Amino acid sequence: MFKEQRRQTKKSDKPAQPKYPRSKPEHNPDGLLEAELKAKWQAERGYSMKCKKRHLKDLSVAVRAEIVRMYLEEHVLMRDIAAYYKISFALVNKLVKSATQEKEKVKEHM
Repeated sequence: MFKEQRRQTKKSDKPAQPKYPRSKPEHNPDGLLEAELKAKWQAERGYSMKCKKRHLKDLSVAVRAEIVRMYLEEHVLMRDIAAYYKISFALVNKLVKSATQEKEKVKEHM
């Protein structure tokens, strides 16, 4: 009996609000679909660290090289690179370290 009462008290009467505006006529004058509206809203919002981070396997070789180049040549902070590419700070650090170690190994062999 007590479990049923707790279950009833946990349920809220109003539904959870979405993080993006729903397709009401005042929010959606172009008549976009919900998925298109969400994608547009996320693109306008920009990059943030609140999104799910990507893993190393999700990054292409070109993106990995660009991350290393941004840090070593353009001297962009690792935190800013991580926020821009939606990856963790540790992953940026790992990519930079491995790239610098590879360069040192190549120099030793020559």
